[in-house]
Amino acid sequence: MVGGTLLRLAGQGHDVTYLICTDGSKGTRDVSEISRMQAVRQREQQDAGRVIGVRSVHFLNYIDGELPEGLALRRDIVRVIRTERPDVVLAWDPTSVWIGDTVINHIDHRTAGKEAIDAVYPGAGNVAMFPELGLEISRTREVWLYGSNHPNVFVDIESEFEKKVKALQCHVSQHYTDRDYLYRFLRDDNRWICRDFDNPVTRRQVARPEYVESFRRIALDPILGLASALSPVWEPFSQTDHVTKEGES
Repeated sequence: MVGGTLLRLAGQGHDVTYLICTDGSKGTRDVSEISRMQAVRQREQQDAGRVIGVRSVHFLNYIDGELPEGLALRRDIVRVIRTERPDVVLAWDPTSVWIGDTVINHIDHRTAGKEAIDAVYPGAGNVAMFPELGLEISRTREVWLYGSNHPNVFVDIESEFEKKVKALQCHVSQHYTDRDYLYRFLRDDNRWICRDFDNPVTRRQVARPEYVESFRRIALDPILGLASALSPVWEPFSQTDHVTKEGES
């Protein structure tokens, strides 16, 4: 979903950390495989993370398909935020019950997104919230929501796309090894973005929508130049963010 953007950030020297909320145990069509899927999915996630350049991966191991809303999950996310102290949190958009006109968004994605937002505010930055963790508070400056039907940032990941596909191919148990299938999957899932949103990035990649990643950016304490660092990018509220790469006209 956001591998191209993470590749660019990691390539620029930013620390990238994954937090995986569920154990992936139900990500199989074969019931006899459920008992071993947790270890398989964790290994695949770590392998994919190495391709991306991820520094560390945290696993919460809630049961796949049963991620519970509430304080227990929020506390676990706050623990990771206060430990890692991110400037930017990327999470699923919890308002997206469906995405575009072809995808129903998994309930675990929506739950994880909601609790991640609540963990950012008021959770991780409030000294009165979860003092039992014994960790210094941490205030995240921006939240970027992916899988959003209302994106306001569009990143052109053409230069990272091949490596993104390589990372996805690590998820063997999810049947992502077929390169042609991945191209079709990413193109079809993203076609609506270039259809419904008109900006320089979507116009540039209208024939290759798989080269576009989109987010709803919530800038609590805006990081100047962040979107520009992801160039080529389009983001409507900045005077400095641009679409062309440095040196291009």
